[in-house]
Amino acid sequence: TVKPYEQSLGGSFLPGELSSMSRTYGHIFDVATAASSPAVSIHQIELYTVSQNVTLLYEVLLRKGTWHGKEGAVNRYARVAAGNVTVPPRRHAKREPQPLLLPRFADPIRLDSDARYAVYVTVSEKTLLYAPSSMPPMSDGPVSSIEELEGPTEDTVVLATSDELTLYEGAAVLAYPFLDARESIWYRMPRGLVGSIRYHRDPCLGAATWEGCGETRPPSAAVGPAYRPAPS
Repeated sequence: TVKPYEQSLGGSFLPGELSSMSRTYGHIFDVATAASSPAVSIHQIELYTVSQNVTLLYEVLLRKGTWHGKEGAVNRYARVAAGNVTVPPRRHAKREPQPLLLPRFADPIRLDSDARYAVYVTVSEKTLLYAPSSMPPMSDGPVSSIEELEGPTEDTVVLATSDELTLYEGAAVLAYPFLDARESIWYRMPRGLVGSIRYHRDPCLGAATWEGCGETRPPSAAVGPAYRPAPS
């Protein structure tokens, strides 16, 4: 069986879990490519929102390396995409969260093999859902390391993984715009992205880096989302 060229990676949540989740302006998280994977490219991000029938501003930023220590440092990130996105009316009368698929990136996020990147995605209203961490709460006992006292230097809790990518639990960012989110008070972490990233698993036909990418595959139609609420 040939593995599909276009893949979707994200957490899995039940409808009942979604309805009880907290809201945020944005998500920030690390994503790492496997050493055995060729270069990949992210073309689209799906989020979940409690809004309906409204147009929001959105922005996607990227940097090579982790986001830890670079909170709100806009000049340390590259802007991948920005614009307006419309949340449609709900399909059902029930006020259930619904998917918000950002427009497909005109210039995709290019990830080299065996590397870590930070992705920040936000909208202009505090309407996105974020998931509590799968990591057990820390005890109230004495700390055993500097990292435990000061916090991690990179994301470590895995939210989802594939042959090509590992998506980590990052943080919910409770301030907007990102420039205003420089203080730790605006971050809830670790927290999971509610949604998915959609990527091409081998766009450079085997090349490990985009610098060594001589030929790319043509774009293809997007795959379905990793999670869709069951009809009510």
